[in-house]
Amino acid sequence: MIRKPLTLALILAITTAAAAPLPLADNIPAGKDGVLTYIGKESKTTAPLALTLKPEGGATVAIIPQGGKATALISDGKGHTLVANHFGLTGWAQPVTAADDNDDFPALEKSELREGETSLFNLHYLPTLGKATRETYYLDENGKQHQGTPPEGKPEEATPYHEIYDHLLDTALKAGGATYRIDCSTGMSDDYYCLFQHANAARTGAPALRGRDYYLPGNGYIYTDDDDSGSSYYRKRQKWALDGKAFKEIAQPYYYLGLDSTYHGGYENKNATLTLTDDSGKKVATLKAGDKLTLLLADAGYNCPASARIGDENTPICTETRLLIKTADGTLGWLLLDYSKGDAPSIDGLHPLAG
Repeated sequence: MIRKPLTLALILAITTAAAAPLPLADNIPAGKDGVLTYIGKESKTTAPLALTLKPEGGATVAIIPQGGKATALISDGKGHTLVANHFGLTGWAQPVTAADDNDDFPALEKSELREGETSLFNLHYLPTLGKATRETYYLDENGKQHQGTPPEGKPEEATPYHEIYDHLLDTALKAGGATYRIDCSTGMSDDYYCLFQHANAARTGAPALRGRDYYLPGNGYIYTDDDDSGSSYYRKRQKWALDGKAFKEIAQPYYYLGLDSTYHGGYENKNATLTLTDDSGKKVATLKAGDKLTLLLADAGYNCPASARIGDENTPICTETRLLIKTADGTLGWLLLDYSKGDAPSIDGLHPLAG
C-alpha cells in the first residue's frame, strides 16, 4: 500500500474558535491541528452532550444524557469531535445543560414477525405506551380489506397480486400522544415497510416508513436500523419525526458504518487497485486486492450530481456515495463509489443496488 499524509478540512464550514472541553469520563485525544484524525474511543458522558449537524452547532441530531455511551470517532483538526451515540447516530459534540427528550433508549419490549427461521419485522416499543398485536389481512384488487391471507388461485388462472399486511403494534410515540396502529408488509418485491395509521384517521394515506427493525422509545421519534439494498449501498441507522402525514429524517452529517472490511479488487478485474483521496482529490493511499480496511463513515450530506440520480425525481436515489475509509496503518481517505459504472470495487460490507 502506498500512502501520503492526509491534511484536509471536512466538507462542512468550521469555525476557528477553541472548542469547549467535552464532558466525557475518558480523556479524548485532541487530534493534530489541520489534520483529520481518527480517534475511535468509547466513553461515558459526565454531563449531557448534544450531537449537532455542523461542527459549530446548528440543528441537533441527538442528545446523550449524563452517563450515556459516546464514541469519539474523528477530530477535524480544528477542535471539533464527531461522536456517535449508543444507536450509531452521529453529530458534532457540544456540551449542553439539559437532556430532555434524549435519545438513549429505556428497556423496550419487542413485537416480532417471523417466517420460519427468518425474522421479517422487529418493532421495539415502550410497554407503558403500546401493546403488541397479531392480525393478518390483505387488500383485494379493489382495495377492499379481508382478514387472513388471500385464497389460492385456480391452477389454470394467473394468481392476482394481493398486498398482505400484519398488524403488529398499537402504540403512542410519546406520553399523552396519539395512538398509532402499525401494519407492516414485505411489499411486492421485498421492499419492507410499515404503515403508521393514526387511531382517528382512515387507513388511506397513512404514512409509510421503510425498514424492518424499528425502535419507538417513547420520546416522540422513530428509529430505524436497515440495510435497504434497493436504495443504499450500506446499512443505515436513522432517526425520524412523524410530521402530519409524512416522515421526515433528522439529518446527520454522516452515517456511521464502523465495519472492518477487505478490498477484493474490482468485480471484473481482481487486480485493480483502489485509490483514496483527501478532500481536494489528492491521492493519499492506494489499496490492492486483499488489503484490510475499515469503513468508517458515509457522507450523509453528499451533494449528488444530477447525472447520478435515478428513480422518482421528487425522491431520487443517488448511485454515488462518498465514504471515509481507514487503512490498516491508520491512513484516512475518501472514496467516491458508484456501482453503476464500469468495474466497481468489491468491498466487504457494501453491495450494489438491487434491481
